[in-house]
Amino acid sequence: MNFKEAGKHLKKLRNEKGLAIEYISREIKVSKEKLKAIEEGNMESFSSRFYAKSFLKDYSEYLGSDLDVSQVIPNKREEPISPEVKLAPTDRPRPRIRKSSSKRIAVAVLTLIFSALTLFALFLAYERITGRVRVAEHEDELHNYYAAEEEKITVRASAAGNVWLRVERDDVLAYEGVLSTGTTRDWEADSKMRIRIGYVPGLDLYWRTRDDEDFQKVDIVRGSVNELNEIKFDLSSEEKYSSTFR
Repeated sequence: MNFKEAGKHLKKLRNEKGLAIEYISREIKVSKEKLKAIEEGNMESFSSRFYAKSFLKDYSEYLGSDLDVSQVIPNKREEPISPEVKLAPTDRPRPRIRKSSSKRIAVAVLTLIFSALTLFALFLAYERITGRVRVAEHEDELHNYYAAEEEKITVRASAAGNVWLRVERDDVLAYEGVLSTGTTRDWEADSKMRIRIGYVPGLDLYWRTRDDEDFQKVDIVRGSVNELNEIKFDLSSEEKYSSTFR
């Protein structure tokens, strides 16, 4: 049985079963144009013997035919049936992945890693130049630095009257506003704290480190009511805190 006879056989079988070609096309995922080409025996409609044989087999199995597809289209060296037939998008073989693609990906990943490390090194250099990051030059200095980090400082503000405060912890703004009468607030810093007081008589300050059990009262210099008092705490200094007017 040749391809044309096989097509007539399948068409007859389809009509006997009362099935529309559009319905079968949806079921087996083969275009109705290809199914019509099979029924008409038009083998030139297929880009190669492989696709013609594959679609014929799907169609035959769906209709329950005992058609011997290998006899209808014998196995031969794969070649286009017609030089005028171009591959349809669904019939095109998968593109081969070039071996060089993996090398390109590896090079791209290494380039990204190198760029990230370079940017990080430039960032550290900039921070060190601007003074935002300081590198210890001696072992003793490094030990003192970590000791200060572990020690920490806590400041307690107790308002006897409404008082404006600005609190900076380790150069970061922690609070700015009016502390109302009878309010008590605590702030903790790693090593430095700066507090500005708008109304000195209305505030009592206390401080301690982690090693201290009790708070110590801060000796605030009482000046004019309208003057802005600034108190700086620094665990790295011998005086620990200082009070000035601005």
